[in-house]
Amino acid sequence: MTKPAITVPFEASSAEIMKVMEDKHLIRVAVVDEEGKLVGMLARRDLMKGYLQSQVPDKVWWM
Repeated sequence: MTKPAITVPFEASSAEIMKVMEDKHLIRVAVVDEEGKLVGMLARRDLMKGYLQSQVPDKVWWM
């Protein structure tokens, strides 16, 4: 674990979070609110899953 912990704000975009993760060689990052309190953890796979799901249409014209 890195000390001090590397965090991202809750309002950060997925692109901003991926940049932090890439720059710091992280697989997971802590997400904090405006007071610096931990609100969750975000894994690289969570971001990739969200990205991939956004690329697939809800319905395909031939179905």
